[in-house]
Order: sequence, then structure tokens, then C-alpha cells
Amino acid sequence: MPKKKNNIVLYFSMFGKNEKIADIISMEFNALKMRIAASGWGFLKIPLHMIKGVLERDVVMIPNKNLKDYNTIFIGGPVWAGKPCPALMDTIKKVRIKDKNVVLFLTATGDFGNAENIMRDAVRKKGAKVKALFKFFTSENEKEIKKKLKEIGIEIY
Repeated sequence: MPKKKNNIVLYFSMFGKNEKIADIISMEFNALKMRIAASGWGFLKIPLHMIKGVLERDVVMIPNKNLKDYNTIFIGGPVWAGKPCPALMDTIKKVRIKDKNVVLFLTATGDFGNAENIMRDAVRKKGAKVKALFKFFTSENEKEIKKKLKEIGIEIY
């Protein structure tokens, strides 16, 4: 019988890099994986989401999932213009994470700006504990990602 998944990964991925990281986290920490989806716009979805993201306006569809049964909640996605993409911030605003352990992960091609502090503050304001925060460059491969996950030494149940 497979081990029950007590952890969950909520992630936003537009081009697939964050999905790959979510896959690795899911395997390493026995976590259920759920994608945060930007809604609408058809073929204009990518450019409009990026423009709206920079302007901090977004419409996000968060998986309708009760998080009370999960010990640790991983939340992650890209950094845009030095800030977490709006899908991540909307997710933090909308999900119930009070008294939960949260592990954050961010990806960027270069500068992470103030994204780390913005995410930590948002999670703490919701009454959750930030257990760790991972920063990955989009150029990192699977081996490098796994190494970072192990180096930080977080204990996940």
C-alpha cells in the first residue's frame, strides 16, 4: 500500500520549469502536486498574464483542495520584475494556511529582487510558519535542484 501523502505542492508554472521543480519536490517529500492556473485569455494567455503580472493584476484559479489534512504546504513559482508572480500572491491570500508549515520556492533567470521577503511576509501574515525558502535559477538541472533541497536540511513529516 502506498504511503499517504501528508504534504502538498501548490505551484504556478507558465513554461514548465516550476512544474519540473514541483515534480522533484513531490518525489523527494512524498507530496501531492497541484498546479495553480491562470484563467482565460486563450492564445493571449502568456503575454497578457505577464503584463498583468507586472501590473499586479491577475485572475487565478487555485485548486479547490482542503489543506487541513496536510502537514506541510509547498508554494512556489516564478519571480517577475523582482516580485513573486501575482498567481503566488493570490494563492497565499486565498488558501487557509493558518498554523501550517509552509515551504516556499522561487525561480528566476537572474535577480530575485525582494520576492523572498514579500513571500515570507505574506505567509506569516496568514498565521503560518515559513520552514524554508528555496531559490532556484531557471538554468539549474535536476541534480542541482535535489542538492539544494537536501542541503537546507528541513524536516518534513
